[in-house]
Amino acid sequence: MEIKQELQTTASKANLPAVLTPAVLTRELKQVKSVSDALALAADSELCPSLAAIRRDYDSETVEDLIMAYLIEMRKMIHAKRHLSDEQIEEIALEVVSTYYYFTIADIHLIFKWAKMGKYGTLYESIDMPKVMNWFEKYDDMRSQAVTQENENSQFHDKGGNMTPQRMTKYFDTMQDKFSKSKK
Repeated sequence: MEIKQELQTTASKANLPAVLTPAVLTRELKQVKSVSDALALAADSELCPSLAAIRRDYDSETVEDLIMAYLIEMRKMIHAKRHLSDEQIEEIALEVVSTYYYFTIADIHLIFKWAKMGKYGTLYESIDMPKVMNWFEKYDDMRSQAVTQENENSQFHDKGGNMTPQRMTKYFDTMQDKFSKSKK
């Protein structure tokens, strides 16, 4: 009963700072449509803090409440026969905060936005902890690939974002090496 009451409080967003409610974040982050968009926002930690930074500035419970609020909103939006239980919601929040502490609020928002849109597959009759944690795992893989790609691309540009002739030559040599290795 205690968990249910806590989740109802979370659902009413009473424990969250106003700027960290899913409704506010949906409006503020509506332009975030890709992992690259989320990473671009992550460059400004004031605008888009990581879960670890929110935990530092507020407390661990605030971060867990944010995740639980998204899960509760998801439970309302999805018409499944078997929804997440209150205990599952709390357990998922704890797991997300401990495992994906480096995600920003833009990352969290995008994961749930994509889940609602069916990007991680159709939720036929149920939603459970393994399905939700799989969303985070898939997103983490996409995020890692995007970071790697950005790092590779940035080494060929100067501070103004322009490719210098020397860097362009190096870039094409690298691409040629990758292409010839993939043919083998």
